[in-house]
Amino acid sequence: MTVRREEVTVPNAVVASQTTTDYSRLGDVHGVFTETSVTIGFDTPWRQVQSLLLMAAERTPGLRHDPKPVVLQESLGDFYVKYNLWVCLERQETRPLVLNTLHAHIQDLFNEHGVQIMSPHYMFRPRRAEDRGQAGLVRGSRPSGRGTRRPAPAGRAARS
Repeated sequence: MTVRREEVTVPNAVVASQTTTDYSRLGDVHGVFTETSVTIGFDTPWRQVQSLLLMAAERTPGLRHDPKPVVLQESLGDFYVKYNLWVCLERQETRPLVLNTLHAHIQDLFNEHGVQIMSPHYMFRPRRAEDRGQAGLVRGSRPSGRGTRRPAPAGRAARS
């Protein structure tokens, strides 16, 4: 029976042919690490990211204090660092709800400290036209085209 009260049947062929992770077997005794990840730009010091992630874990009920949560830098991308937070749940069956609360704490803390969580393909988009080097343009407006000449199509002479 799942957390959503669904009964799941797994055929023997599937169990025998694929890797199966049993989060409940050792979860009560030793704890099984559950991970979540965030991507943060290189402009944020890694020690600050590590501290915020560990603070979010401390604030989240349903997580074990032993073993302690761990933050690992999984990869260095072109524009960001991918951080993994490993935590142990007190009760494995509460996994979706505890992760939901943990994610909320992560977002709250990062927002409080002005640290932007990036998705892998996020690109910074300035809000003001001046920041884009287009001081005369305002969002939604277009240049008038006055004082500019378009090149004549190939084979035609330009009008004077």
